[in-house]
Formats: sequence, C-alpha cells, structure tokens
Amino acid sequence: MGRLPLDFHAKTEAFVRDQFPEAYQHLLENSKPIRAEDKMPYRRENWWRFGQPSTEMRAALKGLPFFFGTTETAAHRIFSSLDGSAAPDQKIRVIACSDWAIFAILCSRLHVEFSFRTGGWQGKGNDPVYQHTNTFNQFPFPDFTEVDSSLVDELRAKGRDLDRFRKAQIGANPGLTLTDMYNALEAFRLAEHYEKARSFQIRIERSTSARTSPYSSNTTTRSTSWLLRHTAGPTYLAL
Repeated sequence: MGRLPLDFHAKTEAFVRDQFPEAYQHLLENSKPIRAEDKMPYRRENWWRFGQPSTEMRAALKGLPFFFGTTETAAHRIFSSLDGSAAPDQKIRVIACSDWAIFAILCSRLHVEFSFRTGGWQGKGNDPVYQHTNTFNQFPFPDFTEVDSSLVDELRAKGRDLDRFRKAQIGANPGLTLTDMYNALEAFRLAEHYEKARSFQIRIERSTSARTSPYSSNTTTRSTSWLLRHTAGPTYLAL
C-alpha cells in the first residue's frame, strides 16, 4: 500500500497517545525534535498534527461525497474527481463542489486555455501552474439559474461520462495514468495538424511546380521550393 500520512487534525495529544500509541511514539521520536525548533508557535505546540491545519478547506469539503481537484503544476491541466474522505496536500488545488456540470466546465478547452493565460509557469519544463486567485476566482462560471436546464443536465451527463471513461481506461490498463492518456491525446492532435499541414504543402508544391519548368535553374525558384518544404508544416502547427 505504500506510505500513509498520520492525520490527527483537531485531536489532542492525550487522544493520540491513548488511542494510537505506536503512531504517537513514532511522532514523538521523529516529529517533535524537528518541530521543537520551528519558529511558528502552532507547529511547535502541535507537533503531532500537520504543519498547516487547512481548517477552511476541511470545512468546505465536509459532507461532500466527492470533490474535484487538479495538480498545482503539471504539463496538462487535468481535473479529477476525488473521494470525499480524501485530505489533499498543498500540491492539489481543490474545488469544493460535487456538481458534474462544474466539472465539465473545468475540463473544457475554454477554461483550460484561460488557466494557461492567467496562471503561472514553473519548473524545468516551464509547466503551467493553476492559481486559485488569478484563475479560478477570475473565471466567469455561468449562473445555472439563468441557463436552460437541459443544457445544464447535458453538461452534468458529459462531465460524469468523462470521469467514468477515464477511470475505466485506467482500470483496464495497469500502469496507465491520466498523464499518459493526455500525452497520447496531444500526440494525436499534433499528428492531425501535421497531416493538414502536409496536405497544404503538397498543394503548394503542385501549384508551384505547374508554373515552373522542371529544368529551370532559376535561383529564386529553387529557394522558394526549399522554403516551402522547410516551413509549411511548422508554420501551420504554430497557428
């Protein structure tokens, strides 16, 4: 199962010592000496708890059967549904909501592109960073009370179907991750763009060939042909 965190949020030291003696002893030996030197009073005095209590997030998630989240920094902006009992760490941006219509909007190209333009960039690969202040808080989510109910129902159905499909694929293919799926999707998109660019290039080559003698030694003609072969594809991809 791997490593699991010891989450004793809002629990007293006496409770942890009496109910979970082994965990208490582990924290006493490994956490308390480090926390004793921490400059923050909360961390020093509550050495058996997480460094940040995340009280507001816990309150927002309380009672939700599931919620949505996305990795703060990632090459692809992917949103997932998480079980309501999960306690995300600081690297997960949490949306305290169980409405699949909101999930569909979060996963839409419109919102993803908006996040790329308003968020930050970080890391070796200059990966996009999802920011709740500049991105989520600024995004114009629709007021569903002002939208046709059939459209909202359609969004909910599509959002739920997307989540089920992705989880089914991961379950049927051991080792497959969401990142793998979106890497493949991006590769297909690039391949599609390349084929379109190639068709344009072929038409341009045919058009120029029809107007140029195959035996011409004109320098301008040769240069134009070379330029088309080397730039038609990449230029189209950049668009």
